[in-house]
Amino acid sequence: MFGRALKTGNSTPRRWPWVWGLLLLCWLGLGGPGWAVSLGDPLPEWAQPMPVGRQRLRGVEQYRGQEQIRAYGNEAGRVFWIQIHSHSNLPPDYREYLGEYQHFPVEVVEVVPLRARRLRFRQGDRSAEWQVVGMSGRFQAEAISEDLAPQP
Repeated sequence: MFGRALKTGNSTPRRWPWVWGLLLLCWLGLGGPGWAVSLGDPLPEWAQPMPVGRQRLRGVEQYRGQEQIRAYGNEAGRVFWIQIHSHSNLPPDYREYLGEYQHFPVEVVEVVPLRARRLRFRQGDRSAEWQVVGMSGRFQAEAISEDLAPQP
């Protein structure tokens, strides 16, 4: 049926809007959720309990480009910890993940040239750390808010 309609030119634009709609839905679905995550953001509705060591924290996992991102939330449902595994040529940029903490005064805690960098952002009783380790093509990064983290 499809072949004959296309070959004979019997198709009209009115008969095929569902095809374009289906193609659009498939294209949008392949990109995954368009959710940018940073410290202090509310966890999305689709957050699920995820194992972390011996405990389970509510969190989400997404793939964005060449990055696998996991974000975990505290009891109040706010993101306090973000883990990033990247296969990019450049390390992840802390400004994408630290939210308001990126505007706090920064302290360089540790630098290993071409291998690792650890920064602490602190203002008053609020603080967060950013750590990135790796080389081109394989990076692991972590952002954690000490004031949003669950208390034992």
